[in-house]
Amino acid sequence: MFSYELSNRDGILRWACLSAVLACAVASSAAAAADDWNVLATDHFTIYSATDEATSRRIGRNLEELRALLVQQLQNVAIDDPLETLIYLYPDAESFAPFAIGGGSAFFVPHSYANFAALVATDAGRATPVLYRQYVNHLIHHEMPPVPLWMRHGLAELLSSFHFDGSSAVVGAPVERDPTLLGASSVPLDDMLLMDSPPTSPERAEAFLQSTWGLVHYRLVEDSDRIERTREWVAELQTDESANDRFLSFFGTSSQEL
Repeated sequence: MFSYELSNRDGILRWACLSAVLACAVASSAAAAADDWNVLATDHFTIYSATDEATSRRIGRNLEELRALLVQQLQNVAIDDPLETLIYLYPDAESFAPFAIGGGSAFFVPHSYANFAALVATDAGRATPVLYRQYVNHLIHHEMPPVPLWMRHGLAELLSSFHFDGSSAVVGAPVERDPTLLGASSVPLDDMLLMDSPPTSPERAEAFLQSTWGLVHYRLVEDSDRIERTREWVAELQTDESANDRFLSFFGTSSQEL
């Protein structure tokens, strides 16, 4: 793991979430006026909260720190997110139930009006990794210069374990996996580097995510030389997308060595 001082398997089908997104949008005007809802604005998020102020501020602060960490990790890669990101914090699973998809405790969905997210604030252990994974995946895919599929998903997996204690942020802890899919075989590195869409079967998708996490963890955790070299490779990608095809030669290694 690394630390710094001062993101059905969590994915949600867009159409399945549309009703929840619209419900949250309709609720926002009422939420601001209702006695049991409060509004908190941070630099990049607007939070509608039906929980206590301390929890709202903690979740808002952690999201800002997560976003800053992503920028710090990639360096020289700008995030362009002109739309508002609206976060709805529900105090318990019962109040969140009308918006839950597949029994989950969080979701994030981009929309042409704004980005919407909602979670059970009292179930942070399950809810925040889902939100972090989906938010990071969205930022990398939609609001940043292109990176390969494996890196987008690997970074989202890596940062889903983000934890901030008020003074330092830690990521890199093993990601909780679907127990029914444990033991899925890894995806061969040469195949993973060239994939432009994730596998469709649950078993292959799980193997893909485990493999991307492993590669990104190796490139961006603990070893400062590897981290710096990976940043150089990402910078080269911004001007030459074919740099992904030269990934192994860029680092002077082979798939067997990795």
